Amino acid sequence: MQIVSRRLTKTWGTLCLGLLLSGCSACSSSKNGGTPDLGRVGRLYFVAEDGSDEAPGTRDQPFRTLGRAMNAPEAAQLFVSAGVYREPALQVRRSIEFIGPGGHQAVLEGRLDVQADSVSWSGIDISAGLRVERSEGLFVKDTRISPGDAVDTVILGGSTGDISDLGVICGRNSCLQVEGSTVALSRIELGPPPSQTSDRVLRVSSSSVAITGIQARSGILTQVQVERGSDVTIRGGTLGPGAGTQLVSNLGSKVRAFDLEIPEPGQLGALAARGELRLVRARVGSSNDICVGTQGGHLILEDTELGACAFGSVSSANHNDTRALVQVRRGVVRHGRFVGINHSQGRVEIDGTRFEGIPDDAEEGDDAILASSPAAELIVRGAIIENATGNGVGVYNGARADVRAVIRSPRLSGIMVGSSPGGEVRILGSEISGCRGGSGVVVFDSTGVRVETTVVSSCQEAGLIAGDASEVTVDNGTFENNTQFGIAAFGGSTVTVTRSAARGSPWATFASCGDGARVEDAGDNRFEGPTTECF
Repeated sequence: MQIVSRRLTKTWGTLCLGLLLSGCSACSSSKNGGTPDLGRVGRLYFVAEDGSDEAPGTRDQPFRTLGRAMNAPEAAQLFVSAGVYREPALQVRRSIEFIGPGGHQAVLEGRLDVQADSVSWSGIDISAGLRVERSEGLFVKDTRISPGDAVDTVILGGSTGDISDLGVICGRNSCLQVEGSTVALSRIELGPPPSQTSDRVLRVSSSSVAITGIQARSGILTQVQVERGSDVTIRGGTLGPGAGTQLVSNLGSKVRAFDLEIPEPGQLGALAARGELRLVRARVGSSNDICVGTQGGHLILEDTELGACAFGSVSSANHNDTRALVQVRRGVVRHGRFVGINHSQGRVEIDGTRFEGIPDDAEEGDDAILASSPAAELIVRGAIIENATGNGVGVYNGARADVRAVIRSPRLSGIMVGSSPGGEVRILGSEISGCRGGSGVVVFDSTGVRVETTVVSSCQEAGLIAGDASEVTVDNGTFENNTQFGIAAFGGSTVTVTRSAARGSPWATFASCGDGARVEDAGDNRFEGPTTECF
């Protein structure tokens, strides 16, 4: 049996007029009350609030209940008029199409349970939840679903389908759960009643889901949780507000989200937790927690705008033995006085991204980019860092880093490397200027630091300063117009300089020789101004 006119949601009059004009006799009921016959495609029946289940189900003599109409001989399509249909548990076990008037005019006052292929439901609201199992051709459109007593309003299990123009009021646990299914969702609005919350709004497990246009709010734990190897694509929409995490990719799942708005991140705007999460042209607001992050997952940000979050606009950490990977491509991180990239473990790659702090802020804040442990690897291929309220880039405690950046007007220093003896830190092709309270490059208690093809100008202290027994190699650097020193070494540190220039400062180079500090001229340098030679 075939289902015809799968996407019709018009009123009876319009539907019948179209069928009559096309030469179909289905809408013309006979005087003896016979049911219209659609031949091989099955029969068309009508349901109305003032109908009777003893009637033949024609347009003029409709049935009273959906259950009676569905079980009529060869039923293929049911046209349902405006009204309330009190059927506590409507079970659909056959291929059939329900067509209501839309606009919330028709309501099934009860729960809908579907276990059949080729089931279409449009223009009829449901008051007590929907459960679908093993349906290979589900179509739902223009429907609002309330939970009644259900803790999960809608559950789709082991099914394939197309759902659009859907509004779901959450139960205590969730609005919509998709399990082991392949589903397309378009223009869906999910959320609990006003002044109430739900644990999770949308939960996707072991499924493939394409979402176009989503509004999800007021989840205590998550707005959208994707888990157990699911594959989800989201195109457009808004998540939140909600107290928990707005979007999670977990347990081997892949999520791609385009043009997504997360204006209030709550505890965490988006999280890749042992899963992959790609945000493209997303916009994430500010919060007192974390904007986006990963725990042992793969987080990709492309052309995305992030706000200021107290524990990092981006946070990166491993999960046990699972290493984190973060890739930030282009976009803007408006981190304010908080840290932009809070990188404790895994690998972070930054390419073509702008970081914005607070201009002329007198209060000291956090570094724009922070790598803070031996388990952290930082690769900055290109970044513009402006007005950081701490350092532009901070590399500490044995973190490894390659940094290529333009850093302007940091509150403290441009790049700080600290407590990294034997670390691997390279600063190459960078431009640092206007440090308001520190030096262009600061190295303390660290060895193995290389500064190559880098220009530092107009910093409050030095172009480069090393202390606490550090070892730094400088090649092809330029240090000019810094307030005190071009290059300086203290506390037993050694700075070895080749093919570099230092000019426009009271001291081109300076070393506190008594404690063993040295600035070694290894050749082909141009030092304009006083230098310190230690014997």
